[in-house]
Amino acid sequence: MIVSEPGTELEYRVAARTANTRGIWAGAILIISSIIFVVLAGCFLMGAMMLVIDPPPWLPTGTRVERSFWMETLSVILHIFAFGCGLCAAALLFLGSRTLLRVSRS
Repeated sequence: MIVSEPGTELEYRVAARTANTRGIWAGAILIISSIIFVVLAGCFLMGAMMLVIDPPPWLPTGTRVERSFWMETLSVILHIFAFGCGLCAAALLFLGSRTLLRVSRS
């Protein structure tokens, strides 16, 4: 048994290493957010697909639908939103991965 005198420093003592839990949580939340953005982009694309299908599923088979200006505009807007969600998902995935890698290296 090693006994030291009070007030003396032990030479082998090392400061305890603490995990950076803020960085871990931040990275995990960013990656989960990117997955949510991918799902949201898929929802926008399904809405755009419903406008393109001829005839739409809610109408009887053989029914012809004239595509109006507003249908085309909505389709373009849905595609832009889906593209924006995809870009946000890619950015969040990059930032989350970078954060987790930075925490694992430290």
